[in-house]
Amino acid sequence: MSLIVKNKHFNSVVLAPMAGVTDGPFREIVRQFGDNLLFTEMILAKFLIHNHGQTSQMAKITETEKPVAIQFVGNNVDVLKQATEIVKDRCDLLNINMGCPVHKIVKSGCGCALMQQPELAEKIVRSLTDCFSIPISVKIRLGWDENCKNYVDFSKRMEQAGASLIVLHARTKDQMYSGEADWKAWITLKESLSIPVVANGNITSKKEADNLIKNHGLDGVMIGRYVMGRPWALKEIEVGRDKLNFSKIQVILDHLNKLKSFYGEKAVFIARKHLAWYSVEKEGGADFRRVVNSVEDFDRLVEISKKFFEKNGMKQ
Repeated sequence: MSLIVKNKHFNSVVLAPMAGVTDGPFREIVRQFGDNLLFTEMILAKFLIHNHGQTSQMAKITETEKPVAIQFVGNNVDVLKQATEIVKDRCDLLNINMGCPVHKIVKSGCGCALMQQPELAEKIVRSLTDCFSIPISVKIRLGWDENCKNYVDFSKRMEQAGASLIVLHARTKDQMYSGEADWKAWITLKESLSIPVVANGNITSKKEADNLIKNHGLDGVMIGRYVMGRPWALKEIEVGRDKLNFSKIQVILDHLNKLKSFYGEKAVFIARKHLAWYSVEKEGGADFRRVVNSVEDFDRLVEISKKFFEKNGMKQ
């Protein structure tokens, strides 16, 4: 099965955009397991057009990473157009975040706040699709809260404005990341639109993905938090866990090396959270995380990590 967006064919299992997770080094590690469409971290469009150093680094895409989608957050049409002009030739798909529930994003009128301003959201999408040939997609939620689930009407407006794809995280803004995603909402949305719909939320197995794609007609599934500590998760969901055969410890060590190459001296601090995710449910994991969080020498961090994961049988 493949996800088809404006005649572009992608793997139907997609990596979600996640701040602090799906950076360049992580995407490169995920890329080792297949040709899936990989999303960048959420990028603030207003920072990109002002050449903010860290934001510009986040928007860099290497040829070996592709296919890649860049996700912008913003609510100013002109700013989003300027930001798109910068990245239009770097990526395969552009995504506008209209679903982020985080307070500082919503407070600024961005993310899920745009679902309460459908006219502005429509203006953004129409402006971008009128000016650029790159496919424009939108990532949304069910709505603001249990009393305001406007995802169907909102998505129809996005489709009419020229959006080529809708990604639905099947929770409300108020739910944040708690509770279960509403799987019926994906099916309802797919039946309501003619453009592709990708399901996001609580999908952690091949069986679940196959059910949504093969039995209910969804065009793809987007995998988010399940990949934290599992950069092989997309392949796992695509082919099944029992079909995987690789050295997990080598993946972890490769990841650490890529972090060092990308971030330099800051890598030791950024690596801590990834090592914490890799060590979840491993024997001695809590002690390992306490030690890791006090290490400031990168080579020492690699040494400690190698010993810990070897002890936990992750050579294979």
